[in-house]
Formats: sequence, C-alpha cells, structure tokens
Amino acid sequence: MEFPSDLEALDYGDLQRVLKLARRMELPEGDRERLVSALGASGDKTLARDIERSLLLSESRRVSDPLWPTSTDDRGSIHLGKSGKAQASLTTEELNRNLLVVGETGSGKTNLFYHLIRQFIEQDLPIMAFDFKQDYRHLTRLEDELIVLRWEELKFNPLRPPEGVSPLRWLQVFANTFSDSQGFLTASKYFLMSRVHRLYKLYGIFEGEDRYPSFHELAEVLRYEKQPLVTKQARYLETTINRVEAISLAVGDILDCSQGLPMGKLLKQNVIIELDGLAKEIQQFLVEAILVWIYFYRMAKGHRGELRHCIIFDEAKKVFDANKERNYESGVPIIDDITAKTREFGEALIVGDQELAKLTDSIKANTYSVLGLPLGSGKDIEELSEVMGLTSRQEERLYRLEVGEGVFKKSGEGPTRVSTPLVEIDKGVTTEEAKKANEEAKRAFQVEVRDRYRPKCFENYLQDLAGKHKVKDKSIKTGEPEKEEKISEEAEELLIEVAENPFRKLSDRYQDLSLSSYKGNKLKKKLLDKGYVKEVELSLGAGGRPKFLQLTEKGETLFEDIKPGEVHTVKGGGSFVHKFWQNKIAGHFQEKGYETFIEFVVDESQLDVLAVSAGGGERIGVEVALSPGGEVDNIKKGLEADLDRLIVACKNERVMSQVGKRARQKVGEGVSEVRFCPVTDFL
Repeated sequence: MEFPSDLEALDYGDLQRVLKLARRMELPEGDRERLVSALGASGDKTLARDIERSLLLSESRRVSDPLWPTSTDDRGSIHLGKSGKAQASLTTEELNRNLLVVGETGSGKTNLFYHLIRQFIEQDLPIMAFDFKQDYRHLTRLEDELIVLRWEELKFNPLRPPEGVSPLRWLQVFANTFSDSQGFLTASKYFLMSRVHRLYKLYGIFEGEDRYPSFHELAEVLRYEKQPLVTKQARYLETTINRVEAISLAVGDILDCSQGLPMGKLLKQNVIIELDGLAKEIQQFLVEAILVWIYFYRMAKGHRGELRHCIIFDEAKKVFDANKERNYESGVPIIDDITAKTREFGEALIVGDQELAKLTDSIKANTYSVLGLPLGSGKDIEELSEVMGLTSRQEERLYRLEVGEGVFKKSGEGPTRVSTPLVEIDKGVTTEEAKKANEEAKRAFQVEVRDRYRPKCFENYLQDLAGKHKVKDKSIKTGEPEKEEKISEEAEELLIEVAENPFRKLSDRYQDLSLSSYKGNKLKKKLLDKGYVKEVELSLGAGGRPKFLQLTEKGETLFEDIKPGEVHTVKGGGSFVHKFWQNKIAGHFQEKGYETFIEFVVDESQLDVLAVSAGGGERIGVEVALSPGGEVDNIKKGLEADLDRLIVACKNERVMSQVGKRARQKVGEGVSEVRFCPVTDFL
C-alpha cells in the first residue's frame, strides 16, 4: 500500500507495525485501509501505539483461544448470538443458503430456534416448523401470529399436484417421494406409479377433471387387485399394499380429502405442524410429501430470487436420514435433490439435530452456515469438525462447550465462538390451548378442504376387481350423494336469516324470528349437527364475546335449493372475522354520510374499505389488521394510493403496537400520515 505524502510526518515504522498486525489478525482489506488512512489523517503517534497494543492483546487472546472472534461484522438482520462484542449474524441472502444447527439434548438448540423464529416473525418472514416433540407450541404465549396444526387437524392430498404442475409429472413425483420414505426399491416404485396412473385415468384427470382421488382410493385399488402367486408382480403388490394400507389406517383422516388445506396460503402464515405420536415412516412420508409439494409449487409459480419463507426442522434425521443415501439400489433420494435446489426458489432450510453423523451428506454439503452446540458423542464432534473444516486446536474446543455456547462458521470464513441468548418462555401450553391458537385463521383455511369423491367408473372398476365380493365403504363420498334428511321449516328460516344477515348476533336473530333461547339453540344445534353452519365467537372489547353463525359450503348449497336463483354472498375478503370488521367499518362511515366500497381496487392497490364523502371530496382508506403479518405491504400501497387519509384498524393493542413498529422500520417518515386504532373504535 502507498501512503499519501502528508503521512511522512508520522512515524512510518508505527504505521507499518499496525498494518502488519492488522494483516496477521486477518482483518478485511477494506478495514485495514480505513484504519491506516485514519491514523495518517490524525498524525497522532500515541493513537497508533494504542491501536498497536489493542491488536497485540487481541492476537494474544486469539493464540490462547483459536475461536476468538476475528470480525465485528454484524450487518446481518438475523442474529444467532454474541461473538465477542459483536453479533454473529446472517443476512437474508446467507440464510437463504440454509443453516445447520447441531447439539445434544439440553444444549440450547430448541432455545436458539425460539430466538430465530421470533426474529423471522418480527421481520415478516413466514415460517413452517415441523415439530416432533410439542416444543414450539409454547411460542404462542409470545407470538400472536403462530398457527399450531396438530397432525389430526391437517388435511393433505399427496395425489393432488400444485397448480401449474401436470398430473403426469406429479404421479412420478408422488411415487418417488412415497418410495423414498418407505425404502422401496426401483421395481416396487414403478409398480406404484402404474397404479396411480390407472387411478388418474379412472378419474379423468388427464382429460382435465379437477376432482382428484385420495390416498384411500389408492389403497382400495391395491386391496382388491389380484396377482398370480409366486410372481414378481405379487411381491411388488404385497410390498406396496402393506405400506399404503398402514399409512391409510394410521392417518386416514389427514388423507381423507380430494383437496386439502390451501398450502399456498399456509406458506404466507407462521405455521407449526405437530407430528408427535406418529410412526417414523409416516412422519417421513408426510414431511417429504409437503416439502416436495412446496418445491414444485414454487417452481410452477416462478418464485425465484429473494428469500420468501423458512422451513424449520428439529430432529432433522427423521427426514434427512443418512441411511437413504446408503440404499444405492433405490437411486438418489428425492429429498437430496430438493435440498440442493430449494434456495433457488426462496425457501431456507433451518435444520437441527443431536446426531450429525446420522444426517445426509446432501444437507451437510448444502448449508452455507453451521452452528455447533455442545455434543455428547466424540463421533459427532469429529464429524462437525470435518464439516466446518476446523484445525485440531479448534476441534479440541468443541469438547469444552457449555450449554448455550457454540461454534459458528459461514462458508469461506473462519469459525468463531458464539453465546446464544436465553428466551424466557412458559412451557405450559396444553394441546387444547394449542388448537385454539389462531383458531379463526384455521377455520378460514379448513373451508377450502374438499371431501373425497368416487365417480361411477371407479366404483365399477373396483367391483370388477373384487369379483363376487361386494365393495362397500360407507365413509366414502360417492358419485351419487346420499339424500339429506329434510330439516324443519323453522330451521330453514334460521338458515335463511343467517344467509341474508351474516353479521347478526344470535340473540338478535332469535328475537326477530320470535324464538325463545331454548327453541333457538335447539334449531341452531340441528344446523350445526347437519354441517350447514358453524359457530364463530368474536371479541368485541367491552361488548363481550358474542357468538355468530356462518354458513358452510353445504349450508350455501341448501340455501340455493331453498331459494333458487338467489346467490349467497358475503362482502369482504379473508376469514369471517375479517369480513365482519370490514362490514362494521363500512357501516360506521355510511352512518356519517359516506359512500363505502369493500375490497376496492384503487391505483393498483386493494383496500379493505374505501369511504368517499358526498360529492367525492374526501377519500378514506381503511386496512383491517388482525395480525401483524403482511400488513406493512398494504400500508405502503395505501400510502401510494390517491387517498386523503389512511387508517389501520387493528385487532388489539398488541397487534397495533407490532404493526406500527414494523411500519416505522420499513416505511419510515411516511407512517406518520397513518392513523392506527383498534377495530372496536368502529362499533
């Protein structure tokens, strides 16, 4: 490096010593240049000596501790813990290249994941965590946005491809995924593929039919199929039917649908899927099937580029099992291919486990960052040292790590010691409480589930397979639906009232229909039992928690039968609660003489409510925020629209605080033009 002529007055030897030490300490070149330039500009010989002593002290620490932090670069927004005086951090681009965390039970791994999940939520980065031990439900005490789905609540049809993926491609993907999770060899995989192909043909899928068979129909086709004994085909059939029927019996309710929960919408939420209590093979199949679905969904949508979503695995060997790669006869596991490619589509994998040696080589090779916490096995420590590329002295430090202490390394950089923060959390959330977390959001998703269906040609095919044995499964929806028992005229009147006045309290409905509470509740129970309505409880602040009735899809069909030509529509978007507040807010402005519009598109932005004063002199936009997630983008668009005022009506004070904080961070000064208030202000 050449020094400017005005540095000649400074002792050149001091500058050389500082520069030499900075190089020895492996300070980045830019930092070295800034350091020397600052010293030269100051001309302060004493300052140069002070810096020299500081660098020598740091070097001595580094010699005594091979993991002493060498960098103070904490520019990343995702913090893992303290490294010296700085934060060990990751940018979203680095996180998108995956993170591997290993540590024995009690090492602080789950606590670190709590810390990461809270940051992801704070930064509007949606997550899906696969939980095998009921560890993450407790975060609902700290984060309002989390949705906990017990496996019993999950609805998923692995035979239905994501939108944009051809059925022919998907049946191959499904066969590969199922075979990988169950340890099938190639011949059994192709046997399964041919049966799914036959099933698709029976359902008219290749001709454009959208009502897909479920896993149960696949089980039935295999159950009634016959093959000559002592043939290869018979062995393939036996292998396949044993696994398919075992899964069908164990988790039949999950797979009991033609269309499952809207996975694309779930990817925009913060979701924990609890899988404890299921056999390992079933856990593997469900997780791999969902992962593969996400990958092909992103690919079909063209979601390339920036980080969009994080998928979190603790107990990762249940999915990334090294034994799969050792089963050479089965070929390369599909999970390896997915692991290598997810980052292209903005999906980050956050993978944790106690036993590094049992994880696939693919997940080790495709992670940009590794954090090693205390490990109980020397074999795992040696494996971690190899993955990180540690020296023998650095590896030795791995044996002396304490709880909450770890070694962190990014690809291409040196390792550093990290102290992870403790997240104080009450771990007393029961299963009942977990199910109620964000219950309204779950209901909105469950509305999109479609029952399984069997066309007549499938019934005939099945009967041909069964021969003289009668095929009968009362639990299955057939092409000829059973006739419903007719409900009473009074029950019909209540259903019509719900359809025509969707946002009225039950007590008001009963009064208008001249029903006593006893009679009204009896009719309500009849409609609930028949599946025509569902009950929704809303929090109205000082107005208590009244109950409302909402028509189901089945109820809407009955309403159209009762009143032909009339279509049941409820203004608004999203869940029933969201629509309720949209209509309440619209009514509030109507009483003041404004003309109102719900879900109104203005300047390429969609407002929950637009209120326009008489003569069009004032335009007020209102956004309804029931949770902090995603609202900042709506605020940005609202500020860009041609509005006189923008109001954000929030579910409660906590949501209002979080939305306001995020808006200030991302929108800046413009947020001062926004009025934040509770939704109850509009009652």
